[in-house]
Amino acid sequence: MRCGQKHFEALGVPFAVVVTADEVQAPGFGCDPTSWAECSCRPRSTSTEGACSLSESLGRTTTSTSTGRFPPAPFPVTSPQERTWRSAMRAIVCPRYGGPDVLEMREVEQPSPKDDEVCVRIMATAVTASDIFIRGSDIPLRFRIPMRLMIGVTRPRQPIIGLVLAGEIASVGRTTTRFQLGDQVYGLTGFGLGAYAEYKCMKETDSKHGCLALKPANLTYEEATVAAYGGLLALQYMERGRIRRGQRVLVYGASGTSGTTAVQYAKHLGAVVTGVCSTANVELVESLGADSVIDYTKVDALEPGDRYDFVLDAVGKAKTSRLKGSCRASVSGKDRYVSIDDGSLLLDSGRLAAMKELVEAGHIRPVVDRCYPLEDIAEAHRYVEKGHKRGGVAVTVRREVVA
Repeated sequence: MRCGQKHFEALGVPFAVVVTADEVQAPGFGCDPTSWAECSCRPRSTSTEGACSLSESLGRTTTSTSTGRFPPAPFPVTSPQERTWRSAMRAIVCPRYGGPDVLEMREVEQPSPKDDEVCVRIMATAVTASDIFIRGSDIPLRFRIPMRLMIGVTRPRQPIIGLVLAGEIASVGRTTTRFQLGDQVYGLTGFGLGAYAEYKCMKETDSKHGCLALKPANLTYEEATVAAYGGLLALQYMERGRIRRGQRVLVYGASGTSGTTAVQYAKHLGAVVTGVCSTANVELVESLGADSVIDYTKVDALEPGDRYDFVLDAVGKAKTSRLKGSCRASVSGKDRYVSIDDGSLLLDSGRLAAMKELVEAGHIRPVVDRCYPLEDIAEAHRYVEKGHKRGGVAVTVRREVVA
């Protein structure tokens, strides 16, 4: 089992990668190491409740984890007299690897877009399995070293984590052309991370640092985060099956973020769909259009001779069972059994645009299990970490003002 592979790939890269010297040394995923002093994703220390001031932080060699204080800063910092922020924003910072309690609300400098970037005013983000993995870094030792080289040796190199966002364009660089001020967008930040904040600057073109597209007009920002993450996963891997009308499709893990999307997408394509989930989620999966549902708590194997044209493993290779093995044996041929762990997740604004069309046409509706305010994001991490969410878990960064 290649533990953690899905979560590397959710950042848009294969599990086996070559990390260049620049990537290892770079202070942030999307940063130019030569301009770290001006880098917008460099964390800044400020005085907040339960946290030490900048001068205190610089004077300490050890800190108390019980107070939520930062470890000594591993980056160049300015004194309070030298600090010249244009404006500040709220962000959730992950100053070290660990449990949900390591996440802290901080005030940091608001970023400004470069010439080829747009700045998104984030209205909502999400807590995904990838976020849990990045925050906790709880994987076998043989995988920990390559993971730490990619995202940070002793702490996340980009301290503001978060992979998914939905919001509106707050400002644009002078050479951008795709988006206008006020456009409502959604997408993934890839190696750039940074979605657990009020603002995020991104290139308007697809890269390993993210992808953006106009969000579905009929979704809230919270629903859009689930559509972005689940949509990219489901569409990419379902497309491998080249599903045709009348074919039999099975989705193992039909109640998760990608599974709920996959069930609906398969039905849209005209397939006869079977979903696999627990007892608590049978009604949900049926409501999404599944023609039949298998309760994995009651059934441990398919009926003899039961065959499918395509099977999607929407929970990943880490979870195994006799039933799952039976599902795999029910298909034959290349790309007939596909896991969301197979290959890297492509950060593709074209697929986000396709998802927008499917949602606006009523073919797919994202399932939001719970929604938390930004200040309760640690509790959201605890809930997702249990592994029993239905659909996705969203986080409201700022309230939408209804005119």
